[in-house]
Amino acid sequence: MIRKNVAEILQDHVTFELEAIDRMYLNAYVPSLQTGGGMAYFLKAQLGVRVPSTVMVAPMSERFVNALERVAETEGVDLVTFTKGQRKDDVAKTYLAKFQGEEGVLFVGKAQEKASVFRTEKRRDAAGKTYPWIIRSTAMPNHYYIYVVDRDFGPLFIKFCTYFPYAAKLCLNGHEWLKRQLTHRQIPFEPLDNGIQSTAEPARGAAKSGRAADASAQGGAWGAGAALQCGHVSLIRRAAYGRCAGLARTIRGRLAHARCEQPTCHRAGDQR
Repeated sequence: MIRKNVAEILQDHVTFELEAIDRMYLNAYVPSLQTGGGMAYFLKAQLGVRVPSTVMVAPMSERFVNALERVAETEGVDLVTFTKGQRKDDVAKTYLAKFQGEEGVLFVGKAQEKASVFRTEKRRDAAGKTYPWIIRSTAMPNHYYIYVVDRDFGPLFIKFCTYFPYAAKLCLNGHEWLKRQLTHRQIPFEPLDNGIQSTAEPARGAAKSGRAADASAQGGAWGAGAALQCGHVSLIRRAAYGRCAGLARTIRGRLAHARCEQPTCHRAGDQR
């Protein structure tokens, strides 16, 4: 008798199977600000400084943080400081369970995390004179998580680093997208925390899950923008970004250059 492996044994007991994107991260950034030379040009051309130094962006960062926290307070959005070891998903689930609308901002979270940043160090030329030089380094700045609910993509968040050049990350979930699509089309299904266990129309459910990758990759940035435009729109529009036209425009610019990390495909099956 030839022994069967686990996959062969389970194959005869799977009654429902689908493949879909799990979590997808979109890295949003300004391409021209990813090098020391690009930052030096920004400081001289945009801020008008004579000698480029990262010290010059500190007031801009402070204005952004103060504006974000002030607008959150004005709009009645909770600002949650995550504690060490606290699971952010658990906090988000608590707010999501109490949320009544179709779209809107759930809360804003704050956490101190490691990030790649620019620093200025002193160097000496051949004559022994010192001059500033911008280099890549690491730091532990605060990051702000804006948790929102979108009509098409469901729960998602956008994370901002508060240290120049202010990298951002958008996190989507293909399973939540699938749940939303089934709900909109009134297709009954049994949900799981991160997926679906069964549906009344398996063929249509599988077809929708197959479209999740394209929909998430092509429409993720659009979906986040739509979510940010609803409910507490001023949370984005009124948060200052130094001398730039506004945070909303900055977000759109970053998302236009968003780089998609390789998604994780997740297979779910109802086994008996």
